[in-house]
Amino acid sequence: MPASKTCTRCSESKSLADFDADGRQRDGRFSWCRKCCREEFVARRDARKAAGITADSKVCRDCQIDKAAAAFAKNWGHGSGLQARCKDCRRIFDTLRKYSLSRESFDAILAAQNGACAICDRAFVESPQVDHDHSCCAYDGSCGRCVRGLLCGSCNRAVGLMGDDADRLMAASAYILTRGASARLVTEEIPLNGGVSAGSGR
Repeated sequence: MPASKTCTRCSESKSLADFDADGRQRDGRFSWCRKCCREEFVARRDARKAAGITADSKVCRDCQIDKAAAAFAKNWGHGSGLQARCKDCRRIFDTLRKYSLSRESFDAILAAQNGACAICDRAFVESPQVDHDHSCCAYDGSCGRCVRGLLCGSCNRAVGLMGDDADRLMAASAYILTRGASARLVTEEIPLNGGVSAGSGR
């Protein structure tokens, strides 16, 4: 097999290492060199960006739903001018990568929770947030084995603000359950403004 090849775009003879692999070609290499492919990609991307050309709709790579262009982030490197994944699926994709989860594992957890937050049991309105044991992995990601469940944003923040401390969370729950009524009674026994009614002038 020859060690070089002539690019059909720039007509320069170059090493095979300068061409991407392409199983459709007899020599197993793309007909354009990498430099020409890059130049063509940049030229088309810039032309689409300058013209503001984007598709009206697109089928998301992950959810396979045909959605309006507004559901996708812009990407002038794609022929449609849009990202391959819709914004919702992109958030999930980034989450899965951060917490070392497969899409199958994520969907299984979501199904086991009936599509609702594991704490408040309310159906997810926005993308679920992954909760994991921070004693295993730091706050910026997970090994995947310490994932505890899917939470709504409010519950996830509440657990985090309590430092993942079960005793503090239980104490907070007990406080709300046992001190709510008594707190109102104490307030009723204390006259407002030290016993001086508003507008009395004293």
